[in-house]
Amino acid sequence: IEGRESEEKFYQLAQMRGFLVKPATGMEQFDHIDFHLTSEEDEGTMTAMVDVKSRKRINRNDDNYNDEWIWIEFKNVRGKEGWIHGLADFIAFETEDSFILSYRKELCDWCLDHVEIEETVTSAQEAEYKAYSRKGKQDLIARVLREDIVKLPHTQVWKK
Repeated sequence: IEGRESEEKFYQLAQMRGFLVKPATGMEQFDHIDFHLTSEEDEGTMTAMVDVKSRKRINRNDDNYNDEWIWIEFKNVRGKEGWIHGLADFIAFETEDSFILSYRKELCDWCLDHVEIEETVTSAQEAEYKAYSRKGKQDLIARVLREDIVKLPHTQVWKK
């Protein structure tokens, strides 16, 4: 439910910012694509594929969201490549007051340089720049500071 709500908020915000927004097909959803954004530029039509990520908590049982840390998925729960390796051009992370649009390839390269993924930690609290795999899952996830993502050269912050 939270994911769908985030996608709807992003859809409306992108339209307000002048983009033509087309939802991804069911097959594209498997490749970590939620929307195609199209805009008319001086140099022609520009199109980008976007994967939207809803707000997250440190632990699923937490009452409050944590916008200071962003979860990065290297492998999904089935052990397949996570969304950081998907086909989207941009990842849109929802926060309380904005969406942070990060160029996926740039974010992936940065994460591979700054996150320890060879050895895993045993709890979500320890997953700061370290890989974590949830019990009974084959995922590989880590938390990075929002401020580090915002500093990447091609990241944009869209205020809600």
